[in-house]
Amino acid sequence: MKKDFESFYDECLQDEELYVEWEVAKKEKNIKLIISLIIIIIIDVCIWKLLKDYKYMIKILCSMAFFVPIDSIIYELINKPNKGKYNKLYKKNIMNKLINKFFDNVSYKPNKSMPESIYKFARDGHLLFIDFLYDKYYSEDYIECTIGGKNFIRMAEFKTIKYEKRVNCIINGLFVVIKLNKSIKGKLEIRPDSETKKKYKIKLDSQEFEEYFNVYTDENILATRILTHDIMKFLIKCRKRIGKKFAIAIIDNEMYIRVFAEEMFEPSINNKNFIDKIRLKREYDIIEFIYELSKKMVELINEMEI
Repeated sequence: MKKDFESFYDECLQDEELYVEWEVAKKEKNIKLIISLIIIIIIDVCIWKLLKDYKYMIKILCSMAFFVPIDSIIYELINKPNKGKYNKLYKKNIMNKLINKFFDNVSYKPNKSMPESIYKFARDGHLLFIDFLYDKYYSEDYIECTIGGKNFIRMAEFKTIKYEKRVNCIINGLFVVIKLNKSIKGKLEIRPDSETKKKYKIKLDSQEFEEYFNVYTDENILATRILTHDIMKFLIKCRKRIGKKFAIAIIDNEMYIRVFAEEMFEPSINNKNFIDKIRLKREYDIIEFIYELSKKMVELINEMEI
């Protein structure tokens, strides 16, 4: 809720320790920027002098060939994202506070990854897993928690890379696994894509829902029992609210969620305030969505006779 977030944000702004570290990180970033510009200018001048005996057009072409890649590499090396004390403190004080606001028994380990075996297990259980195909898997910000003190939840930031001939396919976001109290018969997948495959695909009685999602199942009755009018309305509302695509799969006694989003749980120094309100609001909405969806699905499946 907007009001709840504003209260949470105001509470975060009282963190004086984080403010001090933000000031230090900001100064370091400015110093790095100045150093990188000086080095770039020196190297560019040296390259230009080496080309002094060449014709003007050749000098221009050679300069473009060398200056852009070399300058970019230097800038990226010197201005790498900050992983220092401010970053660690932000995760400890702000992200940990955010997760604890919604979940119980939280264990947050920023440097730990979601085991790839869990991601692969989810992939192998899906009816459709075209976007699960990848060559490289990365993960960090591993979280273990419970909802209502009972249902075990694991989540982490993830990134997969599929090497292609022209453009690499990169998928990143938040991957979540929720333990349910019952095992369902069949599989249910709610996907945000424009998948045209007809196998396992079913049509529902909500045109608005089908504007955002495709549903696949090998048990049609299961899908209609879980995707009630209220649940479909809730998913549409969440899709609009968080502004990010997400996929849901219920297989046996687990529910898998993937929210496709940019880098998460990271602070931003390029901001007038020491806590980036827009970034924090995005992550607040996503965590709140995970909490609300988990709660609803756990309650729904508990009430079902399977």
